[in-house]
Amino acid sequence: MTSALLDVAPDTASARQYIERFGSLGRLYDLIGYQPSGRQRLSLERGVGKPRRAD
Repeated sequence: MTSALLDVAPDTASARQYIERFGSLGRLYDLIGYQPSGRQRLSLERGVGKPRRAD
């Protein structure tokens, strides 16, 4: 599941909430045994789904 889907799904927390709780969506996926698609995996490796630094 992508961060965009999490943000619009009515029965889930926002992607930001999951990221704050688990550190990244990739970490959450690992914990629940979810295998992201190749495209999702590339996004995770590029930093999508990780917490943003406060400037």
